[in-house]
Amino acid sequence: MKYGVVALWCLALSGCSSLSDVRNSDNQYTFDVNDNYQRVYRNIEGISKQCWEGKATTADYVVDAEQYNELGMAEVAWKLVGMVGPVYYLDIEIKRVSSNKSHVVVHRASYVHAYSEEVVKQWAKGEMNTCD
Repeated sequence: MKYGVVALWCLALSGCSSLSDVRNSDNQYTFDVNDNYQRVYRNIEGISKQCWEGKATTADYVVDAEQYNELGMAEVAWKLVGMVGPVYYLDIEIKRVSSNKSHVVVHRASYVHAYSEEVVKQWAKGEMNTCD
């Protein structure tokens, strides 16, 4: 019975996608930004937290954001954390190409609308700073 409830929760939460599921999906979008990867990271991280983080009835919407200066990269992940563990929606990788150029890869779960990719691109480039 316990596992049946967990399975129903997974279905209700759109498939219980792990981070590796999202990263290995065919739903990825790549683009370059003519800016330093740290600034691109701050743009995406700040607006992601403003727009995504919050509480639901039985779970929390969380943005995990990490910057790895020694590797010249950063990551931002959107997830829902509840009773069945984290369910990932987006994973965004930002990599330094040069001091003034970054490469961004947006991995999204299959149940996330492709429109989110364009929104992330606009945030990365500083063209939009709202949750639209």
